[in-house]
Amino acid sequence: MATTSNPDRIAETKGKMIAIEPEVTSITDLRPTDCNKIIEAIVYGKWISKHVQKRQPTRFCCILMDKQVTLIQANMDVKDTEYFN
Repeated sequence: MATTSNPDRIAETKGKMIAIEPEVTSITDLRPTDCNKIIEAIVYGKWISKHVQKRQPTRFCCILMDKQVTLIQANMDVKDTEYFN
């Protein structure tokens, strides 16, 4: 079998698909209606908000910061605390 440097030809002969890098969206480009967007951010701060009288956890909150140093607050359900913590 002849060798080739064309990646499309290699993928075709081996039956493999070439993965495409997902498009990363900055926080400033996000809109409330966007669902399947990917952001790259670090957690700048995090806390668990609690009910004032009952002192029960109600929400897991954090501040996210992207590469352009744009900040956004993210809120998750308290049941997802272990996953995001």
